[in-house]
Amino acid sequence: MPVDEVKKKYRGFFDHVCNGTVYVCRWNDNAV
Repeated sequence: MPVDEVKKKYRGFFDHVCNGTVYVCRWNDNAV
């Protein structure tokens, strides 16, 4: 999912993908 779409989602939303070996998760939170 493009970064701009993730930014528009609610706080705490996460996008993930897995290819069978590697799992990648992008978390949307502005509290950092």
